[in-house]
Amino acid sequence: MEKNKTGKPALPARPTDSSGRTGRYIKYAIGEIVLVVIGILIALQINNWNEKRKLISEEKEIIVSLTEELKSNIKLLKFSLETNNEVTNATEKLLDSIKNNTINSFNQYEVIYSLSYNPVKLNLPVLEEILTSDNKLITYKKKIIDDLRRLNSRQTRIIKDLNYLDEIYNFRISEFTIRMGLTYDVEESKNLTLTLSDLKQEGISKAQFRSLISLTNDLRLSWINSQSAMLKKAKQLLEKLE
Repeated sequence: MEKNKTGKPALPARPTDSSGRTGRYIKYAIGEIVLVVIGILIALQINNWNEKRKLISEEKEIIVSLTEELKSNIKLLKFSLETNNEVTNATEKLLDSIKNNTINSFNQYEVIYSLSYNPVKLNLPVLEEILTSDNKLITYKKKIIDDLRRLNSRQTRIIKDLNYLDEIYNFRISEFTIRMGLTYDVEESKNLTLTLSDLKQEGISKAQFRSLISLTNDLRLSWINSQSAMLKKAKQLLEKLE
Protein backbone atom coordinates (compact mmCIF):
# COMPACT_ATOMS: atom_id res chain seq x y z
CA MET A 1 0.00 0.00 0.00
CA GLU A 2 1.27 3.39 -0.92
CA LYS A 3 2.10 5.85 1.83
CA ASN A 4 1.57 9.59 1.80
CA LYS A 5 4.17 12.16 2.79
CA THR A 6 3.35 11.68 6.50
CA GLY A 7 4.20 8.06 6.21
CA LYS A 8 0.63 6.98 6.74
CA PRO A 9 -1.10 4.75 4.26
CA ALA A 10 -2.83 6.80 1.50
CA LEU A 11 -6.63 6.64 1.48
CA PRO A 12 -8.20 5.42 -1.71
CA ALA A 13 -9.71 8.15 -3.98
CA ARG A 14 -13.50 8.71 -3.53
CA PRO A 15 -15.43 7.78 -6.60
CA THR A 16 -17.00 10.70 -8.50
CA ASP A 17 -20.83 10.78 -8.03
CA SER A 18 -21.68 12.19 -11.49
CA SER A 19 -25.33 11.12 -11.33
CA GLY A 20 -25.90 12.96 -8.05
CA ARG A 21 -24.24 16.11 -9.34
CA THR A 22 -26.40 16.00 -12.50
CA GLY A 23 -29.51 15.61 -10.36
CA ARG A 24 -28.59 18.67 -8.32
CA TYR A 25 -28.04 20.67 -11.50
CA ILE A 26 -31.44 19.61 -12.84
CA LYS A 27 -33.16 20.55 -9.60
CA TYR A 28 -31.41 23.91 -9.62
CA ALA A 29 -32.39 24.53 -13.24
CA ILE A 30 -36.00 23.56 -12.56
CA GLY A 31 -36.03 25.86 -9.55
CA GLU A 32 -34.72 28.72 -11.68
CA ILE A 33 -37.38 28.06 -14.32
CA VAL A 34 -40.12 27.95 -11.71
CA LEU A 35 -38.94 31.24 -10.24
CA VAL A 36 -38.87 32.83 -13.71
CA VAL A 37 -42.36 31.52 -14.50
CA ILE A 38 -43.69 32.75 -11.16
CA GLY A 39 -42.10 36.16 -11.81
CA ILE A 40 -43.71 36.32 -15.26
CA LEU A 41 -47.10 35.32 -13.87
CA ILE A 42 -46.86 37.93 -11.13
CA ALA A 43 -45.86 40.57 -13.68
CA LEU A 44 -48.78 39.59 -15.93
CA GLN A 45 -51.16 39.68 -12.98
CA ILE A 46 -49.95 43.15 -12.00
CA ASN A 47 -50.24 44.29 -15.61
CA ASN A 48 -53.79 42.88 -15.87
CA TRP A 49 -54.72 44.55 -12.62
CA ASN A 50 -53.36 47.88 -13.84
CA GLU A 51 -55.18 47.49 -17.15
CA LYS A 52 -58.46 46.66 -15.40
CA ARG A 53 -58.05 49.63 -13.06
CA LYS A 54 -57.39 51.82 -16.11
CA LEU A 55 -60.49 50.49 -17.89
CA ILE A 56 -62.63 51.03 -14.80
CA SER A 57 -61.35 54.61 -14.58
CA GLU A 58 -62.16 55.15 -18.27
CA GLU A 59 -65.57 53.57 -17.75
CA LYS A 60 -66.34 56.05 -14.98
CA GLU A 61 -65.52 58.92 -17.34
CA ILE A 62 -67.72 57.39 -20.05
CA ILE A 63 -70.63 56.95 -17.63
CA VAL A 64 -70.30 60.58 -16.49
CA SER A 65 -70.33 61.73 -20.13
CA LEU A 66 -73.29 59.48 -20.91
CA THR A 67 -75.20 60.85 -17.91
CA GLU A 68 -74.65 64.44 -19.03
CA GLU A 69 -75.60 63.50 -22.59
CA LEU A 70 -78.86 61.94 -21.41
CA LYS A 71 -79.72 64.98 -19.28
CA SER A 72 -79.12 67.32 -22.23
CA ASN A 73 -81.25 65.25 -24.61
CA ILE A 74 -84.02 64.82 -22.04
CA LYS A 75 -84.30 68.62 -21.92
CA LEU A 76 -84.49 68.75 -25.72
CA LEU A 77 -87.18 66.07 -25.77
CA LYS A 78 -89.25 67.81 -23.11
CA PHE A 79 -89.09 71.11 -24.98
CA SER A 80 -89.95 69.49 -28.29
CA LEU A 81 -92.86 67.55 -26.83
CA GLU A 82 -94.26 70.61 -25.10
CA THR A 83 -94.05 72.73 -28.26
CA ASN A 84 -95.36 70.09 -30.65
CA ASN A 85 -98.20 69.11 -28.34
CA GLU A 86 -99.32 72.74 -28.38
CA VAL A 87 -99.25 72.68 -32.19
CA THR A 88 -101.22 69.42 -32.21
CA ASN A 89 -103.90 70.82 -29.92
CA ALA A 90 -104.33 73.87 -32.13
CA THR A 91 -104.42 71.65 -35.23
CA GLU A 92 -107.17 69.43 -33.86
CA LYS A 93 -109.31 72.49 -33.12
CA LEU A 94 -108.81 73.71 -36.68
CA LEU A 95 -109.68 70.28 -38.08
CA ASP A 96 -112.87 70.19 -36.05
CA SER A 97 -113.92 73.60 -37.33
CA ILE A 98 -113.31 72.52 -40.94
CA LYS A 99 -115.15 69.24 -40.45
CA ASN A 100 -118.16 70.80 -38.74
CA ASN A 101 -118.44 73.67 -41.26
CA THR A 102 -118.46 76.16 -38.40
CA ILE A 103 -116.41 78.73 -40.34
CA ASN A 104 -115.59 79.51 -43.96
CA SER A 105 -112.46 81.56 -43.36
CA PHE A 106 -109.36 80.84 -41.35
CA ASN A 107 -106.67 82.93 -39.82
CA GLN A 108 -103.49 82.45 -41.84
CA TYR A 109 -101.40 82.16 -38.69
CA GLU A 110 -103.57 79.28 -37.46
CA VAL A 111 -103.23 77.48 -40.78
CA ILE A 112 -99.45 77.86 -40.97
CA TYR A 113 -99.14 76.95 -37.28
CA SER A 114 -101.15 73.77 -37.86
CA LEU A 115 -98.88 72.80 -40.75
CA SER A 116 -95.71 73.36 -38.75
CA TYR A 117 -93.62 71.34 -36.32
CA ASN A 118 -90.68 72.14 -34.11
CA PRO A 119 -87.80 70.01 -35.39
CA VAL A 120 -85.30 68.76 -32.85
CA LYS A 121 -82.35 66.51 -33.52
CA LEU A 122 -80.87 64.65 -30.61
CA ASN A 123 -77.12 64.37 -30.17
CA LEU A 124 -75.92 61.02 -28.78
CA PRO A 125 -72.24 60.51 -29.69
CA VAL A 126 -71.35 58.86 -26.36
CA LEU A 127 -74.16 56.32 -26.68
CA GLU A 128 -73.11 55.53 -30.25
CA GLU A 129 -69.47 55.15 -29.20
CA ILE A 130 -70.38 52.72 -26.45
CA LEU A 131 -72.47 50.59 -28.81
CA THR A 132 -69.64 50.58 -31.34
CA SER A 133 -67.11 49.36 -28.75
CA ASP A 134 -69.01 48.08 -25.72
CA ASN A 135 -65.84 46.43 -24.40
CA LYS A 136 -65.19 49.78 -22.72
CA LEU A 137 -67.88 48.89 -20.19
CA ILE A 138 -66.65 46.69 -17.35
CA THR A 139 -69.08 46.87 -14.44
CA TYR A 140 -72.00 48.53 -16.26
CA LYS A 141 -72.13 46.39 -19.40
CA LYS A 142 -74.70 43.81 -18.29
CA LYS A 143 -76.66 46.48 -16.44
CA ILE A 144 -77.21 49.03 -19.22
CA ILE A 145 -76.17 47.64 -22.62
CA ASP A 146 -79.69 46.45 -23.53
CA ASP A 147 -81.12 49.82 -22.45
CA LEU A 148 -78.60 51.59 -24.68
CA ARG A 149 -79.59 49.45 -27.65
CA ARG A 150 -83.28 50.13 -27.08
CA LEU A 151 -82.58 53.84 -26.71
CA ASN A 152 -80.64 53.83 -29.97
CA SER A 153 -83.55 52.05 -31.65
CA ARG A 154 -85.91 54.79 -30.41
CA GLN A 155 -83.54 57.40 -31.77
CA THR A 156 -83.61 55.70 -35.18
CA ARG A 157 -87.42 55.76 -35.13
CA ILE A 158 -87.47 59.47 -34.24
CA ILE A 159 -85.19 60.23 -37.19
CA LYS A 160 -87.46 58.28 -39.55
CA ASP A 161 -90.58 60.08 -38.31
CA LEU A 162 -88.86 63.44 -38.67
CA ASN A 163 -87.81 62.53 -42.21
CA TYR A 164 -91.46 61.81 -43.06
CA LEU A 165 -92.44 65.24 -41.75
CA ASP A 166 -89.61 66.92 -43.64
CA GLU A 167 -90.67 65.15 -46.82
CA ILE A 168 -94.30 66.25 -46.67
CA TYR A 169 -93.23 69.76 -45.72
CA ASN A 170 -90.80 70.04 -48.64
CA PHE A 171 -93.09 68.53 -51.26
CA ARG A 172 -96.62 69.46 -50.21
CA ILE A 173 -96.81 72.08 -47.49
CA SER A 174 -94.29 74.42 -49.08
CA GLU A 175 -96.06 74.11 -52.44
CA PHE A 176 -99.41 74.80 -50.76
CA THR A 177 -98.23 77.88 -48.85
CA ILE A 178 -96.60 79.35 -51.96
CA ARG A 179 -99.63 78.58 -54.11
CA MET A 180 -101.97 80.25 -51.60
CA GLY A 181 -99.63 83.19 -51.02
CA LEU A 182 -99.40 82.55 -47.27
CA THR A 183 -96.84 84.49 -45.27
CA TYR A 184 -94.60 83.13 -42.56
CA ASP A 185 -94.35 86.49 -40.85
CA VAL A 186 -96.10 85.90 -37.53
CA GLU A 187 -97.49 89.37 -36.94
CA GLU A 188 -98.58 89.82 -40.54
CA SER A 189 -100.20 86.38 -40.77
CA LYS A 190 -102.30 87.07 -37.68
CA ASN A 191 -104.08 89.85 -39.58
CA LEU A 192 -104.73 87.83 -42.75
CA THR A 193 -107.34 85.21 -43.56
CA LEU A 194 -107.65 82.23 -45.85
CA THR A 195 -111.16 81.53 -47.13
CA LEU A 196 -112.73 78.52 -48.74
CA SER A 197 -113.24 80.73 -51.81
CA ASP A 198 -109.48 81.34 -51.95
CA LEU A 199 -108.91 77.61 -51.92
CA LYS A 200 -111.54 77.02 -54.60
CA GLN A 201 -109.94 79.58 -56.89
CA GLU A 202 -106.70 77.61 -56.73
CA GLY A 203 -108.52 74.34 -57.43
CA ILE A 204 -108.20 73.06 -53.86
CA SER A 205 -111.28 71.56 -52.25
CA LYS A 206 -112.08 71.77 -48.55
CA ALA A 207 -111.51 68.02 -48.33
CA GLN A 208 -108.01 68.37 -49.81
CA PHE A 209 -107.27 71.26 -47.47
CA ARG A 210 -108.37 69.24 -44.48
CA SER A 211 -106.49 66.17 -45.73
CA LEU A 212 -103.22 68.08 -45.89
CA ILE A 213 -103.60 69.36 -42.34
CA SER A 214 -104.74 65.96 -41.09
CA LEU A 215 -101.81 64.14 -42.71
CA THR A 216 -99.35 66.58 -41.18
CA ASN A 217 -101.01 66.14 -37.82
CA ASP A 218 -100.88 62.34 -38.02
CA LEU A 219 -97.19 62.35 -38.90
CA ARG A 220 -96.48 64.83 -36.14
CA LEU A 221 -98.37 62.64 -33.64
CA SER A 222 -96.33 59.62 -34.66
CA TRP A 223 -93.18 61.68 -34.15
CA ILE A 224 -94.44 62.87 -30.76
CA ASN A 225 -95.16 59.28 -29.70
CA SER A 226 -91.64 58.22 -30.70
CA GLN A 227 -90.18 61.09 -28.71
CA SER A 228 -92.35 60.25 -25.70
CA ALA A 229 -91.18 56.64 -25.78
CA MET A 230 -87.55 57.71 -25.98
CA LEU A 231 -88.00 60.23 -23.17
CA LYS A 232 -89.35 57.46 -20.95
CA LYS A 233 -86.44 55.14 -21.77
CA ALA A 234 -83.89 57.93 -21.29
CA LYS A 235 -85.28 58.73 -17.85
CA GLN A 236 -85.21 55.06 -16.82
CA LEU A 237 -81.60 54.73 -17.93
CA LEU A 238 -80.62 57.91 -16.15
CA GLU A 239 -82.05 56.51 -12.91
CA LYS A 240 -79.81 53.46 -13.27
CA LEU A 241 -76.74 55.59 -13.80
CA GLU A 242 -77.31 58.02 -10.94
